Amino acid sequence: MRTESLIFSQLMENIEYSRKVLPHISPEYFSSDEDKIFFKIYSRYFQKHNSIPSKQAMLVEIENLKGSADVYKSLLGVAKETESFTENLQYLIDTTEKFCKERAVYN
Repeated sequence: MRTESLIFSQLMENIEYSRKVLPHISPEYFSSDEDKIFFKIYSRYFQKHNSIPSKQAMLVEIENLKGSADVYKSLLGVAKETESFTENLQYLIDTTEKFCKERAVYN
């Protein structure tokens, strides 16, 4: 599993995780444009509604984007890739922190 997939799956499932890590994650930390767009959609929804969007809400937001069919298909793939994954919260936070640090240094 990609670290990005782990992050997205937890953002979509775990409110405690989302509240702890969301302020520290930047869209620039993601390598693919689809991941960046997905994160921006998620972040905008979370900030506006102060809750985790459902997969259906994310799919509606993706469908409302103006873009190419290829980007749309890729974003649907990212959304569907977010499967339920249960793990120790501290492990998840540590893994996300490591990812953010590595990406910040790389950028």
